[in-house]
Order: sequence, then C-alpha cells, then structure tokens
Amino acid sequence: MAVPVGVRLAALVFSCSAFSHIVCAQEAPAPTRSVLQAPSGVNGELVANILLAETAAQRGQPGLGASIYLSMAQVTRNAALAKRAHELALGAGQLELSAQAGKLWLELEPNAPGATQAFVRAVSGQTAKLEDVEVQLRKLLESETMPVEAYIDMLPGLLSRYPDKAAVLSMIERLTRPYGRYAETHYAVARAALDAGDSVKAEAAAQRALDVRPDFEAAARLRALAAPATRWTAAIEELGRFGKRYPQARQAREQYARWLVSVRRDAEALAIYRALFNDSPDDEQLANRALGQWMKLDKTGDPEALVRRLKAEKAGNADTLRLFMSSILERQGKFDEAMAELGAIESGSAYMNAAVRRVQLLAMQGKGDEARTVVSEAVRRQPQKAYLLVVWQANAMSAGGRSNEALQMLENFLSERPDEHDVLFEAGMVAEKLGRHEDMERYLKRAIAVQPDEPLAYNALGYSLADRNLRLPEAERLLVRAVRLSPESAAIVDSLGWLRFRQGKLDEAIRLLRQAKEMMADAEISAHLGEALWKNGQKDEARKVLSEAESLDPESPTLKDVRQRLLQ
Repeated sequence: MAVPVGVRLAALVFSCSAFSHIVCAQEAPAPTRSVLQAPSGVNGELVANILLAETAAQRGQPGLGASIYLSMAQVTRNAALAKRAHELALGAGQLELSAQAGKLWLELEPNAPGATQAFVRAVSGQTAKLEDVEVQLRKLLESETMPVEAYIDMLPGLLSRYPDKAAVLSMIERLTRPYGRYAETHYAVARAALDAGDSVKAEAAAQRALDVRPDFEAAARLRALAAPATRWTAAIEELGRFGKRYPQARQAREQYARWLVSVRRDAEALAIYRALFNDSPDDEQLANRALGQWMKLDKTGDPEALVRRLKAEKAGNADTLRLFMSSILERQGKFDEAMAELGAIESGSAYMNAAVRRVQLLAMQGKGDEARTVVSEAVRRQPQKAYLLVVWQANAMSAGGRSNEALQMLENFLSERPDEHDVLFEAGMVAEKLGRHEDMERYLKRAIAVQPDEPLAYNALGYSLADRNLRLPEAERLLVRAVRLSPESAAIVDSLGWLRFRQGKLDEAIRLLRQAKEMMADAEISAHLGEALWKNGQKDEARKVLSEAESLDPESPTLKDVRQRLLQ
C-alpha cells in the first residue's frame, strides 16, 4: 500500500501558480544575484535573455529556461550561466540538456568540485556510459578541495540514476581500491552492492566499514538491512546490541525498537522509545516519532494526561510536546487552544511543521487570508524548510482534482532544489495518480538515493510494481528493504503481502496480510486479504473480510474493485 505524505486536504488552494518561493506572484522576489551574474560588459540583450529564462522557469517551463541559459553560456563562455542551465535542466528531468550544460560548466570551470559533480549527475542517467564519468570521478577523488573520504561517501548518490547497478558497483570498487583505510570506502561499496542486489557483498563490506570504525552507525544499519532472511533475527538483535554500545546511535536504536514492536515485545520497545524521547531534545523529528510510539505502547493512561505530565516535568523536547498537544486538542475540536500551542513554537525544526498545521487548521475554517499570512511569515523565517509547504499544497491540490498543477508546482521547486526528499516523494505519488509511471519511478528512485534509510519511497515504488504485476524481483528487493526499515508499518507489511500474492505464494501472502490487518483496520488491506483468501479457496472467510471492510471505507476504489470482481 502506497501512503502519501501529508494530509489530503483540499479546503484551501492558494491562487498562485508559480510556487518556487511559496509566495504569491506579486510577492515573489526577483531572481538572486548569483543567478544573474554575467561577464563584464554585459549588454541589454543578454540581460533580457536572462530575465526571459528566469520567467520561463518560474512559470513552469524550466526546460525552456535551461535552453536559453545554455545558449547564452555557449556564446559568452560564462560558467555561471552554464551552471544555471544545468540546474534547471536537471530539475526538469531533461538529462541530455543537463549533461550538455554540465559538460560546458566543467569545461569552463574545471577546478570547481560542483562542476564535476554536476556533470556526473547529469550524464549518469538512462543512456549514459559509465566510462564517460570514471575519469572525472577519479580526478575528483585525487583533488584536494575536500577530504577524499567525503567524496567517496558521495559516490553512490552521484551514480544513483545509472540503470546498470552491477556496473556502478564495479566502478566504485575500482575507484576506491586505493582508499581501503577509510570506513567510507567500504560503506560506499556496501551501498552500491545492496543496490545491485548483492546482499552478501553488501553485508561483508558493511562489516569491513565497522572493522575500520566500530561506531559507524550507517554501516551497522546497512549490515542489518543486507542480512539474509535466515539470519535476519540475529542481525537485528546485533543492531540492538550496537545501539546499547553506542547510545549516540539513535537511528539504530529506533530501528531496533521498530522491530521489537513488530514481534510484540512492547515492553522492551517502550523502554527504548522513552529513552529516545528524553535523549533527543535537539532532534525534533526523532523526538516526535519516539513520543508517538510511546503514546501507542503506553497502556496505563490517556495520551493527553501523558503529554500534560511530560510538559509539567519539562521532559524531552518541549516543541514536540506542543505539537502533540495541539493534535490532541484538534481532535477534541478545540481549535483555538490547538492554534495557541502551535503558535508557541517560534523556531527550530518544529517551527515549519507547526506552521503547516496552522495553515491546515485555518483552511478547515475557511480563513484563507490568515493562512496566507502564516505561509508568508513561515517562508520568511525558514526559507530552507519551504518544501514542507510545497508538499502540503501539492497534496491539497491533488486531492482537489488539480494533480497536473500540483505536479508542475513540485517540478518547479525541484528545478531549484533537485534533492529534496519529501518533494521528490510527493512528485512520485502525484505522477502515479496521473498514470505517469516513468516519472513516478524517476522521482522515487531519486528519493531513495537521497535518503536510502527512509522506507516510504521503497514501499511506494515496490507496491506500484507489484500492483501492476511488473518486475517482481525488483519489487521484492524494494519491499524487503522497506519492511526491514519499518517492520511495524501496516501499510508496508500489506505491500509485501500483496507482492507475495502476485508471486503466487498464497500461504505467505495470507499470513502477511492477516498481520497487516491486525496492525491497522484499513479497507485496502482487507480487500487484499479478501482476494488472497478467495484465490486460496477460503471463500467464506473472504466474504466475511470484504463485508467487514465496507464499514471501514465503502468508497475505497480497491475494495470496490475486489467486491465487483469476486462477489457480483
């Protein structure tokens, strides 16, 4: 089951079509000076072309803007113009144009590390040859502009779009052979091996990274991720011991706690989540997840009493507690009190989340002008977090039947910030809704490359392939990783169960789908289980499951389809 990010809310849609800065057109700032730099002696025609290119980009035509910039760069031999052409073309998904611009940028500014990286990103697409980039990557590793281990760590991401994963693995092994003393070398090989489907090599390389640096958390997590099914329990238990040895490895501790929840060892999981909440005052996202799980697992009292007690004790992260209290108050219909809690969050990483929630509440009440004021203020305070508002508005527009506009808005944003994970993920979800499966895959694969430890993109892509009955071995690799990263997620367990159904493994499919149904009451999960039971000859139970599912969501498209095919 693919679960979109954010709240599907269509009550408010801003009137601006250009959203690159999340403000209305009349408030949009002019293009930054860094973009507009040109050679000395610039003439009026060049200035006019620059403005034309920027206008095209802001109006949803980044490819046109890139073409204009590239033409100017070819004439003027100006590296800044070539750089801008590359950025716009890459964000628009026009890989050939991006490669031309990146190559020109590298030619004009050969010592700029960013130029080399841009060139590699651009040409490592669907039609590139790896030999085109290996020489440049070797130069990058041998340069002294950054520590070599930092460049090594970048390699898997730089090559993430190249389709031949085995060839990527071989090249990374060749490039990093002289640098075996660095833990990053072995971790890069491990990541590439996992992408290539070679779990044995991935696990061994992750272990070598840990041999070099025993507290390397990312390597410990990847080692557990790569372990074969026969040793999965032992591997995740080892990750738990790693978290005890290195308490600063909070993600490893969280991953272990998720597994504990999935195997019903709730008391142990609760102890870890409590500790994570108290240990993470500087990590609001982790504190938020930990408190959420704490509230689910704590059976001794109601959530409001728990949050009020923690607030009184000044425990953990104060802004996380405010977010949770606002959510509780919102469910009780106490919107003014919820807004007060959200308004008290004035800075930090929770600020933009609070701003999004404020906009949602105002939208629900039809207060569009106030919502726009909150948006403008939030963007002014934290422009680097504006992507959260982009994701929210795209969600709202798509839910309101404006998916084409939503995708265009997301693509405009990605033309400026092509590696924003949540925007990439949402673009993939909207593209799937539009039936643009190639675009969906491109966005989700990029999201995976940007954040390889985030399970949602693995699940969304794996489920889409399984649901369309395509490339099932690839879907299996994706969904097994998703389950290992988030085994307590009913949606992800459902996805793996549906894949097993597509593979004809009915007993395992039914087991997984039953497990997902127990974890979460959901019409789509029940529809999947009902279909698996029906095909397995258990028709009476299938009818019962499908009948019960109607009370959950009678309008579920999946449920309607299954009932129509099987029961009528």
